Amino acid sequence: MTSPQDKTDIWIPAENDLTIGDVIHWVDIIWSDKKYGKGKAKKHIIRGKQEITGQIEEIKDDLMSIKIITAEIIEDNSGRKLDTHSPHDIIKKKVQTLIKREAKRLKWTDESARNAVTKKL
Repeated sequence: MTSPQDKTDIWIPAENDLTIGDVIHWVDIIWSDKKYGKGKAKKHIIRGKQEITGQIEEIKDDLMSIKIITAEIIEDNSGRKLDTHSPHDIIKKKVQTLIKREAKRLKWTDESARNAVTKKL
């Protein structure tokens, strides 16, 4: 299967100008359900990582609703089956979190049309 990142010419870094309809791709961390350690040192641990591709459905303030297109485990540190998102799931993410995770956005076939849309919003 070809990963969306294999086609680097069609994926560009996501910026603060993300808009409804954009298709984005990023690597998400899968955290443990419970905290490990003792006392104040207790914290969640990283169980794995997953590559996610989704389409932005809604943006309210700095929170986006994203409809999952694909989600694939790329790293498993747990030794057991990890839960991943399913296609058509809707998740919420902050714009800044995705930018921090180096999300990429799929280029529109007509970027000038996209620029016109983002300026109107």
